[in-house]
Amino acid sequence: MKGLTKYYALVAVLDALVSARLHHRHDRHSGASPAVQRRALGDDKSGIEFIFEEHSEDGINRINNDEAIKGLDNGTYVVVTSDETPSTTTRTETPDAVHEPTEPPLEEPPQHVKEQTQEVDEQTQKEQTQTQKEQTQTQKEQTQKKQTQKVDEQTQQEQTQPVNEQTQPVNEQTQQPQPQPKEQHASITFWTLDDVQRTIYFVGNPGASEMAPVVVDRQENKTVKFAYNWEGNFYAIQYGWANKPGMLGEVQFAGWLNKTYFDVSAIVNGTDINNVKQMWPMIGQRPMSGCEKFPCDNCYRLPDDRQTKVTDENHLMTTLGSGSPGINFD
Repeated sequence: MKGLTKYYALVAVLDALVSARLHHRHDRHSGASPAVQRRALGDDKSGIEFIFEEHSEDGINRINNDEAIKGLDNGTYVVVTSDETPSTTTRTETPDAVHEPTEPPLEEPPQHVKEQTQEVDEQTQKEQTQTQKEQTQTQKEQTQKKQTQKVDEQTQQEQTQPVNEQTQPVNEQTQQPQPQPKEQHASITFWTLDDVQRTIYFVGNPGASEMAPVVVDRQENKTVKFAYNWEGNFYAIQYGWANKPGMLGEVQFAGWLNKTYFDVSAIVNGTDINNVKQMWPMIGQRPMSGCEKFPCDNCYRLPDDRQTKVTDENHLMTTLGSGSPGINFD
């Protein structure tokens, strides 16, 4: 406020100087002489008013700026700033004691303006704080979203892996060949009970594969393999005898319900009593068809006989010639 007061005082002095100059010009033109001449000496150390030196016929007096301005307004005084003796043509200049400020200080704003400015600053600070909070929250949400996405991907991988592991054995099982109802082949083992060499001939039913004859004797049991679903009959001819069918062994592998059906049949030639004798399952040995000595009631003799035997096995045993296998089938 002190600076502003000085500023306003300076303005007043300058205004007084301008007015004095105008009065001085008026006096020169009218021929009148100023009654009093004054020179500005400076402020009164209070910074508020200027002190002037008054020159008149009565001597030198000092008066304040208010009186000087009043005198100037009445056309009575002329303000001079030179050390020269005052005259009617004395020029008026800016007082030496007054220094014009290069830049006036800013006036302090009113209280209500300060309060409004403070409110605006507080509101701006709140908005900036809110923006920072929102940015922080957004970053947290993005981070949480990335973490959740990573967990979901990991969970999906973990869930997919057991499915793949479970699927792999299924695929392996699917790729493996499906087992046949029975083995890929069926078998009959021929057991010779006497010292005679024989040739076994096979006759397949329509659609059955052909089988080559097989020579057997007492030296060893001979096992012959068949297609797993072979169906037909066989007979034995002693060495040196004519190839004429006699007692038959009949068989159907992988028949109804995937079972093996068999019997010893005397329908073709019931007088052939020294070749095919008995048939039974290799492992279970039950049931048995045929007999050690013919004729008997445990063979197929008439078309309506119910002598066909059935087993789940596909490997049969057949005896040839005179003798006993030593098995009690009762």
